[in-house]
Amino acid sequence: MTRLLPLLLFALAATASAQSEVFVEQAGSTFGVSTDVVIGSGAVNAQSALNTATAGVSPATNVAAITQEGADNRVDLTQQGIGNRLGLFIDGNSNQFQLSQIGSYNEFVADVIGDGNVLGPESIQAGTGNQYTLLSDRVSGEVHSLQQYGDANQAFQVVGQGLKPASIQQRGSGMQVMVERR
Repeated sequence: MTRLLPLLLFALAATASAQSEVFVEQAGSTFGVSTDVVIGSGAVNAQSALNTATAGVSPATNVAAITQEGADNRVDLTQQGIGNRLGLFIDGNSNQFQLSQIGSYNEFVADVIGDGNVLGPESIQAGTGNQYTLLSDRVSGEVHSLQQYGDANQAFQVVGQGLKPASIQQRGSGMQVMVERR
């Protein structure tokens, strides 16, 4: 499995082209990777999102950055363990992203630009102390869905005019949701 990790990271870091699909699964805390290895594409926006998501991250943390540019791309990502970080940048139309972070103290930061993008429909964070941040602007017809299970999880959204009603479900205690419309 550890031999496949560099191949997975290369596929993850590459800028997605039209109609491409990427499926990534991370488990445990033994797949530590430096930011320079993950960002093989050199994409400025993915780097920015990843820097935000990885401030103060231990080297034993699963770290991923994904850039989707163009149309009709699809990414399904699973991270398991403690302290996982994901930075996502979408710039294009009709892209799909599915997130599953299982464990505690995981972070997801996304910046989305474009029309008809789908985040979900079954994106989940399960565990304690997880954080989900979505920045979405200049969009039309975007669909967003998130489920958080556990205690002390947080969901933050800063959205522009075109976001359709988002679905956020939280189950546990000490949860927090903030939605800011521009």
